[in-house]
Amino acid sequence: NPSLEVVAAWIAQKNRSFFKHIINTKPEAPVLFGDPSLLGFDQKKELLTAYAEKRKTRSYRRTDLSAEQAKKFAHPRLGDHIGDLLAKYPTAHQVRSDLLMIAEQCHWNRLNEVSLSIVFSAEEENHTKYRAIRILGQLASIEQNQQLLDYCMANFNSLSDDLIGALIDLVYPELMTVDQLIEIVGSKNRFDHTNVLSYSISKKYPQKSKSEDLPILFRFFLNLSAASQKPTPSIRWRDDALFAVLKELVLKFTESNLTI
Repeated sequence: NPSLEVVAAWIAQKNRSFFKHIINTKPEAPVLFGDPSLLGFDQKKELLTAYAEKRKTRSYRRTDLSAEQAKKFAHPRLGDHIGDLLAKYPTAHQVRSDLLMIAEQCHWNRLNEVSLSIVFSAEEENHTKYRAIRILGQLASIEQNQQLLDYCMANFNSLSDDLIGALIDLVYPELMTVDQLIEIVGSKNRFDHTNVLSYSISKKYPQKSKSEDLPILFRFFLNLSAASQKPTPSIRWRDDALFAVLKELVLKFTESNLTI
């Protein structure tokens, strides 16, 4: 019962003995419904340790931990402890995703390194990789972004569309060329449903592209649209996205005085 968990979290913040009890029985209550900003460093460590242990076998589902709640754990010394927990629970996918969200708020000096290793790991689940990519979008160096580009180009046929979309958002057009973008987008039908990649194709890439690349993109999407099959309810979004791309490109041509 969420309302009872809110009350339990509030009491735990006021009463040390009850705090000990709640982290041994239902640590998710103060994690998800309490105010961790009121806790000291040692209490935050205790709470996260208990939370990770309690949820280590939980299969992944959409996280209950909000970004706003994760911010309340911020502490400059908490990052190393989170690193220890990530190492201790390599297959606790729900926990790992939540711990990464919290680590992002702690300005942990190893966050880039750990996030990169998560992206490259064959054992990591997609949702944790996705969070790691988003973290790297804020913190990665040019060298790390180049590593991500190389990984993307070597593995795009086996990666999910959401991961591909997140990676392209990170490196296009600063490092990824328009030819590489076209190689990925044209590699298979990636337009069957709405996701990060399909959204970016219709909304972001035309706006982000360099002016000299617009004619190349225009011809590519025009040909792709012409080759598309008769729309059905399951793939109609694909054609909507293609026309949205063409519309954006035409606007770019007008603004840039380019010729096709």
